[in-house]
Amino acid sequence: MGPNSRKAGLAATTRPHLRPRTRGGVMRDMGRLDDARQLGERGHAFQPRDFRPCTLLGAVHMELGNFDEGRNWYVQAEERGASARTIDSELRGIFIRGDKIKREAMKAFLLAQDPNRYRWVHDKR
Repeated sequence: MGPNSRKAGLAATTRPHLRPRTRGGVMRDMGRLDDARQLGERGHAFQPRDFRPCTLLGAVHMELGNFDEGRNWYVQAEERGASARTIDSELRGIFIRGDKIKREAMKAFLLAQDPNRYRWVHDKR
């Protein structure tokens, strides 16, 4: 089986229900947060038991400053199998990339949720 036939086989087995989630991640990386949110919601509708659309939506809402909504999506992600470690790593990345105002707001929110779990916000600038 040559490289072209393998690519064709992979394309044929691509599952369309994964596309919204994957595209949502790309949109998030490009800063197109509203598009990412919409695609994450579609992904969640297609796969309501999968944690991945929930983590995407959690991240998007945290980046938008909708901290309560982001937390709710992350809770759902954990209920569906996402690890707290993975979520915390994602939160650290969002926190570090935020501007000073967003970091301060996120810091206050996270510390109000769980000062022990999120104590790392004191070390990040």
